Amino acid sequence: MANRPVPPLDLADDDRTTLITWSRSRALPQRLVLRARVVLLAADRAPNRQIAARTATSQPTVQLWRSRYQSGGLTALEIDKPGRGRPKVYDDDLAPEIISTTLSKLRSRPPSRRAHRRRSPSKRAENGRPPLDATCADHDSRVDATA
Repeated sequence: MANRPVPPLDLADDDRTTLITWSRSRALPQRLVLRARVVLLAADRAPNRQIAARTATSQPTVQLWRSRYQSGGLTALEIDKPGRGRPKVYDDDLAPEIISTTLSKLRSRPPSRRAHRRRSPSKRAENGRPPLDATCADHDSRVDATA
């Protein structure tokens, strides 16, 4: 029993121009670019096997997007079925609360000890070190002397 050729898709002129724009886009998600390429090749009477080879996908994927376009047009290509991707851990309603709680904890926390590394001149003097101004002046004089 021979394989029957799949009938070509009928594209409206507006859909064709939109799909060409999508297929050439670098800003759109690649899944949408792939779907546009599949539909355009199907409209040009390419067999599913050849479309799958040219787009580096499987034949079931080609059949899926061909049938989705036939049933729903361009909007069907843009919509992903629910259940794709990682499930959400938190609801969208909870996100602002999480953000505000996190920021309030950051604001109320005292600065780390590393933020206060410079000591006051009196502490430097207690430890037997010259004040910072003297050290800088000393350094400046050495730099000027060698110049």
